[in-house]
Amino acid sequence: MMAGSVAASMIAGKVMSKTGRYKIFPIVGSASLAVGMGLLARMDTTTSRVATSAFMILVGIGTGFSIQMANTIAQNSVELRDMGAASAATSLFRTLGGSLGVAVFGSLLTRATEGKAATAGVGSATHGVSQAGPDAYLHAVSHGIQQIFLVGSLCAAAAFLAAVFIQEVPLSRQPTGNQDTANESARAAS
Repeated sequence: MMAGSVAASMIAGKVMSKTGRYKIFPIVGSASLAVGMGLLARMDTTTSRVATSAFMILVGIGTGFSIQMANTIAQNSVELRDMGAASAATSLFRTLGGSLGVAVFGSLLTRATEGKAATAGVGSATHGVSQAGPDAYLHAVSHGIQQIFLVGSLCAAAAFLAAVFIQEVPLSRQPTGNQDTANESARAAS
């Protein structure tokens, strides 16, 4: 997953800096994320490591194309004086989303695992593999993980719809220094 994420992030950065275009990356990234998570939601205890790795590479490509682009889009959509606030807001909401996601997905995993374990005769997922054996417990955990990836895939599909409606603003070619000083220097030279 990390290899796909790093490679996609590098490709997106190079293409964006050469062309000045960025809207395509959140669209492709969220689509790749939705497909990858949808495929991961179909995993079970018989899924091969090669297939799992391929699905995770798709998820990595999706995150690589999406995560850094959110910061670029936020910074490019505001005035220079508001760039710090835009970066901070992006980081804040990313952190809040991550915290909320961990809580929601942990709850989903626990509920789905315990429900599946109870119907398989294990009793409780937290009490281990006492009655039905390890296979029933593995199937219960697999079911819980499927639920997480299914919800993740739906969230990525919603991100895809949001990415389609992004208004692409041309990237600023100005250096990040003080623009007023540059304008004053240009006036003094003429």
